[in-house]
Amino acid sequence: MWKISKRYIKTQRLWIQVKNETPQSETLPNQLVNLYDPLIHKTPLTWYSCGPTVYDSAHLGHARTYVCTDILRRIISNHFQIPLHYAMGITDIDDKIIKKGKQLGYSNNSSDYLQLAKNYENEFFSDMDKLNILRPDAILKVSNYINEIFEFIQVRR
Repeated sequence: MWKISKRYIKTQRLWIQVKNETPQSETLPNQLVNLYDPLIHKTPLTWYSCGPTVYDSAHLGHARTYVCTDILRRIISNHFQIPLHYAMGITDIDDKIIKKGKQLGYSNNSSDYLQLAKNYENEFFSDMDKLNILRPDAILKVSNYINEIFEFIQVRR
């Protein structure tokens, strides 16, 4: 039997109770301790998830991942009535895309590889549309953030 629990967070290897929470009417099951935890949120929720590396057609693994994500999105926004901003990353620059381009006889022109990735991206979203999966609110492509990625890597060296 499920019971309402006090809210706990994981620090190192210990679970400690969160202090000074405002009670929420929404609760979610915490499988770790077989209790319900309050859903603590700020409005709107923001959610980022990795998307596909678009070097080939979508497969069953993609479908399963994004169907599950879509179910969670709809529960949060429709059942709990919590506004949600969902962003998905698309890897459109990758060794796999270059390898696929070479297999298809593409030149070493980077715009050819980006076009190949764009074609697979369009196919991916078309497939997800057929599964009635909601599109992300924002699509973040690696190719649009190359400078920021390089800066991040340089700072971490």
